[in-house]
Amino acid sequence: MANACPRFALATIFAFAFAFVLAAVAYTPPGTTWQYRIGDTVTRNGGPLHRLEVRPGPAHIWGTVAGSHFDSNDAAVACRSLGLPTAEPRFGEMYTYGRTASMPIYMILVSCPNASISSLDRCPNRSHYYISSHYNDIGIHCTNVTDPVSPPGAAWSYRLADVTSPGSGRLEIQKTSGAAWGTVCDDRFGSVDAAAACRSLGFDGDGATAYTAGGGTGPILMDETACTSSNLYLEDCRYSSSNDCSHVEDVGVHCINPNPAVDIPGGNGWQVRLGAGEGPNRGRLFVRPSNTTPWGTVCNQGFTARDAVVACNSLGYNNLTATLFFREYQGGAGHVYMRDLTCGPNDQFLTDCTWHSGDTTCPHSYDIGVDCTQDTYEYRLVGGAHNYTGRLEVRPNASLPWGTVCATGFTSTTAVVACESVFPGMKAAQASWTQASATVGIGNGPIYLGGLSCRDRTDALGLCSNTDSVLSRCTHADDVALSCAMAPWWNDTEWSWKLSDDVVHRSGSFEYRRLLTRPSPDSPWGTVCDDYWPTYGAHNADTACNALGLGTDGHWTSGYTSSAANHLPIWLDDVHCNALESTLTHCPLIYAHDNCGHSEDVLLDCRSTPAPTGGTPAPHHYWTNPPYRWTTPSPPSTPVTKKPAFIGGMAAAGVVVIGAAVGGFLLVRRRSASRRRVATGGADGDLEAATPTAGPQSGKYAQLGTVRSDTEIAQAGAPPPFVSINSTSARVDREALAPSSERRVAADTEEIEAL
Repeated sequence: MANACPRFALATIFAFAFAFVLAAVAYTPPGTTWQYRIGDTVTRNGGPLHRLEVRPGPAHIWGTVAGSHFDSNDAAVACRSLGLPTAEPRFGEMYTYGRTASMPIYMILVSCPNASISSLDRCPNRSHYYISSHYNDIGIHCTNVTDPVSPPGAAWSYRLADVTSPGSGRLEIQKTSGAAWGTVCDDRFGSVDAAAACRSLGFDGDGATAYTAGGGTGPILMDETACTSSNLYLEDCRYSSSNDCSHVEDVGVHCINPNPAVDIPGGNGWQVRLGAGEGPNRGRLFVRPSNTTPWGTVCNQGFTARDAVVACNSLGYNNLTATLFFREYQGGAGHVYMRDLTCGPNDQFLTDCTWHSGDTTCPHSYDIGVDCTQDTYEYRLVGGAHNYTGRLEVRPNASLPWGTVCATGFTSTTAVVACESVFPGMKAAQASWTQASATVGIGNGPIYLGGLSCRDRTDALGLCSNTDSVLSRCTHADDVALSCAMAPWWNDTEWSWKLSDDVVHRSGSFEYRRLLTRPSPDSPWGTVCDDYWPTYGAHNADTACNALGLGTDGHWTSGYTSSAANHLPIWLDDVHCNALESTLTHCPLIYAHDNCGHSEDVLLDCRSTPAPTGGTPAPHHYWTNPPYRWTTPSPPSTPVTKKPAFIGGMAAAGVVVIGAAVGGFLLVRRRSASRRRVATGGADGDLEAATPTAGPQSGKYAQLGTVRSDTEIAQAGAPPPFVSINSTSARVDREALAPSSERRVAADTEEIEAL
């Protein structure tokens, strides 16, 4: 006993020190989500068991689940929590003290009232946050065959066997109902084949990989598989029905879980989701007419920032802004359901808009992607001659004063992003910047942004990287000013066409003039880039002359420019007409999104136009469809921005500290009294876990600003429009549990007290 007091004092100090560390990782903040995984494997009950590991959220260390009354309901819910099949799981206790000594036990004596609960943390349990001997850690082995999948439009059925994680396992197929299930040989089976297999299983094809799984039984139904990117399902691919394989070569696939489908409100069955992205907010835009039809994509032809906002609203985000990606998410498969999507100012969801089918006219290299992540900044231009010029002013939210942006590090790409942030729903066909001190004067207030680096011209300005070291050196003498040439929403009926007065290039009898166009009467004249013209130039030139009303015998060239074109926007890029059309805007193209210079401007000669003589320039030739005026509702008078709620956790942390201290005292007392309790899996302390909660979803759809003429602005004396950004938060509904959830609590009280 002489050394008992020093040992107790040392243990108490250790317990308090450890309690403070543990309090930082054990408390579950409201709104977090429990996570699950499988750990080490041991052989129990005639087969392998994998230790069930859990944690309250990413900020916490992994721990275990313990208890001697774990039953089939609990095991089924645990498998569902892991994203694995739930039918007939095996489970049992497993002792792995050496590998789990430093892990907490987060749940003990779990009691799920039925097998349909969505996750284990929603079942009653006695929650613990302490180190134990782990004699009663739960091990589990979930059913290793997934339910068969017959995707819309497919004749075969597909499943995974020997599932190691959600979306990963040996690929098995059934060619006709009632036929034997078989496997696929891994010969020549690569990532394109894996993508088709994953789409067949109901996953996204993006990021799919193949591996040799082996271990199957039954016939080997496919060999030498040769899929292409145009094959939607595995059964659409070329393959050999005969094989020279054994089951050692059975192929397995790793698939990425798709984001869930969302029913478009009032959409008559249409669904939308994002895929191939970096999370639920960003990725390729997928749509389908019903849940019984295959998923397809949306063509980027004519797709604007306004369309991206409507797409995000259709996904359930109450967005004022959204980011669109023209090239990052190309390469989908299946149908292209929408081309020339046109969403007006009062269209809230995708099915409110107009579109054409793109199946035969728009390749998957033109698939559109969107990012619904919210930019919380508000923007305006101040001091300019009209709405589209002025000093750029921003503020992080409506509660803060307006400030400025530092010009240091500003680029032409950043200028485009800034213009499109000021005028959401429109595209910047041309954007330039300068220091405000040289044009409209310097500002005042905070300098919020500086050294900006935007990944792509489709970013929102507030989401671009901000360099603090640059910002710290900025003064108002560095304030940036913008000049924006904005493109309205796409409308085929409003485009105008003409040839330039001057002859830019002569070759023999040909006199080439610059092809000029504009999307609306309020827009400046601009040019057409020659990308894709070397391949499609014959149809493109004939169609351009047809649009001008000058016949259908067109000849084109490029590579010549003059200083007169330097100030013009480049309206169209990547035009590729597959046949003669009435106008270029009926062909696949990219609108107001170019990588061109004016040396790439298309120059045109229409043979029905007589060559001018005596140095007199040819007259203008116009073609304009019936007039269509673009208008939008007025902006809201007061911008609305939601602030996230502040959540404290000090009280819960204090409870854990006290509990851990008491645990340390009882631990020393137990070990000094007897080693028998360790052998029976005893544990000290009993703390109730904090329950994760989440705030309700909120947000408000708001309208965009009105574009007015210089005369109207001068008469009204109104300031430039600004944009209000509204954030959203996710809502998590917890399931109601039946009263029978406490069916074992009383029965287990004696066991806990004995521990």
